[in-house]
Amino acid sequence: MGHQFTFYKAVAKNRYVYGGALRNLRSGRGARPLSTKLAVHLVFKADKSKLRKGLRSPVVFQICQRTIKKFSKRFFIKIEQLAICDDHIHALIRLAKRSLGQHFFRVVAGQIAQELGKIGNIMTGTPGLWKHRPFTRVVVGAKALLIAKNYVRLNADFYPQVFFILQQKSG
Repeated sequence: MGHQFTFYKAVAKNRYVYGGALRNLRSGRGARPLSTKLAVHLVFKADKSKLRKGLRSPVVFQICQRTIKKFSKRFFIKIEQLAICDDHIHALIRLAKRSLGQHFFRVVAGQIAQELGKIGNIMTGTPGLWKHRPFTRVVVGAKALLIAKNYVRLNADFYPQVFFILQQKSG
């Protein structure tokens, strides 16, 4: 928790960030900064109280992975790294067009929530799966890109046993 909080605190002062808990601050409102030339760090944060199982259960993991892959092709999004954690999804992406990136955020969030509702993984009677709007940060500079890549990898490596199980089933 301490590591993620310090990362969030360092990012909160950056003018290239938008969404998440920053939306509650006055300075967090306005247009979402996106870039077609630079990488974008994207985070979808789910509300754990509304999930029966986490996003890392094998069925839900496959749904999230399939949905992100499907819509990244449709909206011309290049996914450099992806980490699906228990209650959030991290991705390092590159956009072809700003408007397509915004469509991607909206459609992926909605489709994952609908699919989880179909299989009964969301608690009934809850209004929404996601805790905040998608958090995005334009990654400016080579050092910041390396830090973001390591951060996404750190979140992906937290659950190595699920990767092993999924590799056995698919391979």
